[in-house]
Amino acid sequence: MRVRALLAGAATAAVLALGTATGANATYPAPEDSLQLETSVVEAGASFNVTISGPNGSDATLSITTDGADASIAGTVSLTKLIENNAANFTVTLPEGVSGEVTITAALDGEVVDSSTVTITDGDSAVGGGTTADGDSLAATGADNMGLAVAAGGLLVAGAAALAIGARRKAGSNNLQSRETVSV
Repeated sequence: MRVRALLAGAATAAVLALGTATGANATYPAPEDSLQLETSVVEAGASFNVTISGPNGSDATLSITTDGADASIAGTVSLTKLIENNAANFTVTLPEGVSGEVTITAALDGEVVDSSTVTITDGDSAVGGGTTADGDSLAATGADNMGLAVAAGGLLVAGAAALAIGARRKAGSNNLQSRETVSV
């Protein structure tokens, strides 16, 4: 009976230990009144998607500002759309021969709600390919916790087995003691 209780406890602990990792990796919806970029690094001449989230019926204005350092025309370009289904989607195409950074700003009904910077690379630079422009490997970021989860599960099973063996030995020694003390 104790072995079943120990195994049930071990199984519950394993589910709790391994099951909580999914919440950390969940994708949550973007907050209302926000700017979402498909990418933050874009090759010159490429297109990318931008979404402004907000209440239905609002005017969403997307503005792109260049600093002029490497751009052929410095200045601001903007476009306004009506928000439907809580979002307004824009496709931004950057001109060829431009590099550096541009600032993307989101406004709802004339009020700025969010902004972000996009880095523009020339065609020789890597964009999310896993290497730098000179061919070196990029550093790994984040964590790969699968090995840690397997190790934790193994320790959990080993601990449950040790408890079960200890309980069995104690039960066996109690049976021996009770036999020795009985006199006829």
